[in-house]
Amino acid sequence: MDFDRLLTVSRMELLWNLRKRKIQVGVVIIFAMEILVLSLPKLLQIPSEVFVVNTKQWALFTATGIHPFFTTILAVLMGMDSISGEFEQETIITLSSKPVSRTEIFLGKLLGCIAILTLFFAVDVLVAVVGANMVYGAQESLERIPIIFIALIYASTVFLTLSLMIGTFTKRSTIAAFGGIGIYFALDIVYGILYYAKNYGWLQTILLYWAYSNLPGLLASANFTEEIVINIAKATVVLAVYISMFLLLALHRFKKMDIITH
Repeated sequence: MDFDRLLTVSRMELLWNLRKRKIQVGVVIIFAMEILVLSLPKLLQIPSEVFVVNTKQWALFTATGIHPFFTTILAVLMGMDSISGEFEQETIITLSSKPVSRTEIFLGKLLGCIAILTLFFAVDVLVAVVGANMVYGAQESLERIPIIFIALIYASTVFLTLSLMIGTFTKRSTIAAFGGIGIYFALDIVYGILYYAKNYGWLQTILLYWAYSNLPGLLASANFTEEIVINIAKATVVLAVYISMFLLLALHRFKKMDIITH
């Protein structure tokens, strides 16, 4: 594997994603929601005693507040046509004719998408910290922001790789989009059912949704109890299993598939 070629593909994917109108619109909507979370309670003069979250930890709450729903949308928007878009636009033949392996193409595209997530969450936590300090005063537990930043990227990579896998198998970005978001809602429903089901609560911890939705929030918890630390470790492992599975399936499919656009 040539890392120069890998980085070239990654840079192309990064620039391509930055030009996508749907991602631009999605980012604007997400940050608008974040600003509302920051400012609306203050504008409406809601008493601080009715808040579920301590206002001194509002930065942590805001940084993780867009997760999991809005981050799922963003991740799916990026992964849905990373591979399938090359087939739909019939650029895969040109790309494959370049002196670059399919593994380099696949991993380069993945890194480009992760780079977008990194940029997005960097701005997300910056807005959360600066905004919370301006609106609610000095914030506590800011030392957790870097690990929460990493956790948000890590967790969101699950639905990025899921939509990437679906798009690779189907060569259709629409199927990848509806498939990724549909699976999110289906898992949400199943998670809710298991929450109230007797003797089946343990299944929650091996489901994708539990680890995906809870990891950033667990890291933002007011107190790190032994149970929370154990759950953080469980969520990290569960996410690693799903990410690895989606990536390996997608990469295997991409390396074996015929480059046919119709």
